[in-house]
Amino acid sequence: MSVFIIRADYGRYTATFKEKSVAAIGWFEGHSTMPTNKQEIEEMYNQVYPNQTKMQKAVNIGQINRFMFEMKIGDVLLCPYDNDILLIGEVLSDVYYDSSNGLPWSYCRKVNWLMEISRSTYSVPLQNTLRSMQTVFKIKQEAEVLKSMGRTVDDTPIVSSAFEVEKLIEKIKERLLELDAYEFELLVSYVLQSLGFEAKQRQGGTGDGGVDFEGVLNVMGVAKIQLQVQVKRYEQASIGERDIRNLRGALKTGHQGCFITLSTFQKRAKESAEDPEKTPIRLIDGKGFIEIFTEQYEKVMDLLLEEDQEDLASKLKFRKGLLPE
Repeated sequence: MSVFIIRADYGRYTATFKEKSVAAIGWFEGHSTMPTNKQEIEEMYNQVYPNQTKMQKAVNIGQINRFMFEMKIGDVLLCPYDNDILLIGEVLSDVYYDSSNGLPWSYCRKVNWLMEISRSTYSVPLQNTLRSMQTVFKIKQEAEVLKSMGRTVDDTPIVSSAFEVEKLIEKIKERLLELDAYEFELLVSYVLQSLGFEAKQRQGGTGDGGVDFEGVLNVMGVAKIQLQVQVKRYEQASIGERDIRNLRGALKTGHQGCFITLSTFQKRAKESAEDPEKTPIRLIDGKGFIEIFTEQYEKVMDLLLEEDQEDLASKLKFRKGLLPE
């Protein structure tokens, strides 16, 4: 079983997909011919788009081929809305042509749309994969998606790999829990810095109940986000809805919020953070933080050493592959 992403004009038609129990693509609107293989797709594409570059043709032909021939009945589809919510379903049919489906695209597959889920449920690597701009693409983290659907996952190499990752995350968490509250806040500040966050001030201190960092997240010069961050090291206690409400109440106008913990978030806390009627609060739990930390590990260590934080750096030294010493 494979898992594919399909975009509905960046979420514009996701609700229609759900309502009609379909997924659809375009490219050949007005041409009801049904190609039977990739070569015929290429021939049709060259006729409809003769002036596109070789690279454009290759990318789009690949996407059409994935939808028409690589995707199979029983495969899983993820379709993003225009927010952080994903629609998840199972492919029920082969491709058919329907120009009266209420969509701007006519090549369709029947889909049993099963559930909706926040993309923040998934690991950072999978969330990064979801950012791809392609209309149809296959993802590698099948086991993670299937588990989120409540499905039993066979003991395949993919699952074995996922199991090893879980063990690795627990080992790293054990090491991070050896840091005291101040050291963990300091580590968070360097992880954020490695991502482009420039702190303007630090508010409060160890054990405070409000915003710990305030500054600007500069996304490689493309966008700047005014951000306020709260950090809770917690080992066992989960973060509740009250904590989210308190952080939201402390946010300045025009600022977004981010709550980082080594623990987890309660269901109501997640619902509050994702409330579309309120200022969004980005939640990063222990697993999510560790995934970000491992991706940014080299940058974080360089920053620590550049700023004479040898003591903290020594506590964070890992063997190759980020296995604790």
